[in-house]
Parts: sequence; structure tokens; C-alpha cells
Amino acid sequence: MKDLKQTSNAFPVTVVSTAPGIVTLNQSGVGPAVVGMYDQNGVYKGTNSAQSPAQKGWILAIYLTGEGKVTPQPADGAVITVVNGTTPVQVFAPTVRIDENPSTVIGYGEVSGLVNGVLQLNAIVPQGVRSGPVSLSVGIGNGATQANVTVQIQ
Repeated sequence: MKDLKQTSNAFPVTVVSTAPGIVTLNQSGVGPAVVGMYDQNGVYKGTNSAQSPAQKGWILAIYLTGEGKVTPQPADGAVITVVNGTTPVQVFAPTVRIDENPSTVIGYGEVSGLVNGVLQLNAIVPQGVRSGPVSLSVGIGNGATQANVTVQIQ
């Protein structure tokens, strides 16, 4: 059998502490975000869509990757479990903007039952947002999510 090992040219690699990305319905990473919705009483209202938009004051469960270091740090590839009532959380606190309005983040952490690296972030839809498809963005540390991600608002 012929040895196929080769050496590549050297090239610079930039290492960053966070590179958050919102999970979208499209494989391209733009368009509608994958978002669960809860009313002000915490009652699940389904997945956000044009047919089922969120209302102002509701809680959005936003799913992301690239959140950076979490504590406690699970093993690479580990399935996240709840330990002492909690899952690992990011070292850097996230911020959320919906329709360019700051949103109140009420909780975030790794998702129990999924592989390490999937973050659920819960944020309240601000009163000042417009109706229809509006922008959704998250900042974690020095990183920001991709552009052109949307969420539907009633």
C-alpha cells in the first residue's frame, strides 16, 4: 500500500474565545432561527414560525453553537447531563438583540441530552419590536452571531 501522507504549506490560524452561531432552519445558516416559545407563565407555545409568531413579552428559547468555554467543562463529545440541578454554563455572559432592541436574557446553558457544544439561551421579546420577521442576534464574549437570522413576531 502506498503511503499518502503529505505535508502542507504553513498558514496562519486565528483562535478566538467564542464564535457563536444561531441554529437556523436553513442549512445556509441564515433565515428563520430554530426557536421554541413560552408565554409569560412559562407555558410552551410551540416552535416560532410565520404561522406561529411570538408575542411581545414571551420567552424565546434560542439554540446556538460556538459559545466558548463552559464551566464545569465536559469532555469533548460528551452528552450533557443535569448535575445538582444544573448544566454547564458559559464563562462569557450572552447578550441578545431582537429587531435591534436589547432583550433580557433570563437563562442559558448547555442542553441536557445533547452533545457538548449546544447552548440554549432564553430571552424575553422586548415590547419595542416590530411585527413580522425581525432580526435576531446574540453576542458572547467578543463574538457575534451571523447576520440575516430572523424570528417571527406577532
